Amino acid sequence: MGTIIGSFYLKPTDNGNLTGEFTNNRLFTVATENATLVEKGTEPFIGKYSSTWDGVDGPATGNLTIAFIESTVPSNVKYKLVWTDWDGTVLFTGEALLAEGLLIGHYVSVK
Repeated sequence: MGTIIGSFYLKPTDNGNLTGEFTNNRLFTVATENATLVEKGTEPFIGKYSSTWDGVDGPATGNLTIAFIESTVPSNVKYKLVWTDWDGTVLFTGEALLAEGLLIGHYVSVK
């Protein structure tokens, strides 16, 4: 499998979960992702989620962790996203920024 490179947006729901859409170089359409909040962080979007998305080979699930990239100045403007399988193996990593209430960014496959 070649490297997957894509773009996404995520928006918060009223109950703290996330919903969004993404595309990548292996999809010929826009697909959906839904993430259920598992561990709330101190800021919006920050935390751990159980995520479900439309994968290249069908529905996929895993964990999504969102944190600030602390090396940026100021340290609360860029986000790091990491999607893992249930065993903790990293599947995708991404970066995002907050715009108009949406987390908008890009991601790449690691496996």
